[in-house]
Amino acid sequence: DREERISIRGGKLMISNTRKSDAGMYTCVGTNMVGERDSDPAELTVFERPTFLRRPINQVVLEEEAVDFRCQVQGDPTPTVRWKKDDADLPRGRYDIKDDYTLRIKKAMSTDEGTYTCIAENRVGKVDASATLTVRARPVAPPQF
Repeated sequence: DREERISIRGGKLMISNTRKSDAGMYTCVGTNMVGERDSDPAELTVFERPTFLRRPINQVVLEEEAVDFRCQVQGDPTPTVRWKKDDADLPRGRYDIKDDYTLRIKKAMSTDEGTYTCIAENRVGKVDASATLTVRARPVAPPQF
């Protein structure tokens, strides 16, 4: 597989479908009947688009229950992660975003219903994943006489 991705033509090293494992230092060695000589080393850095390790999932909760939408991503450089609700920025103060990018709603209300989108972005790509929140009214116990 590696051999199919790497070719040398006319003194040019070509690597197709680069992978993280292709990163490193490369040196060109020129030879003739007099001897051989190395070029200065060249460093190859391979960036990775963001990808999801864990996507948020749809949830149905009762009013006043806590909700956690998880979003776990990887990429190089490390992606920035942000959340939106119904394609708009999250209202301030209502939501907590944890260090691991989990979106938390402490006490869900009917106004929290909607589609929540986790967006991960770095210099080489952008991905997003969405989940819906449905908030059900708490059952009311009939009066006891």
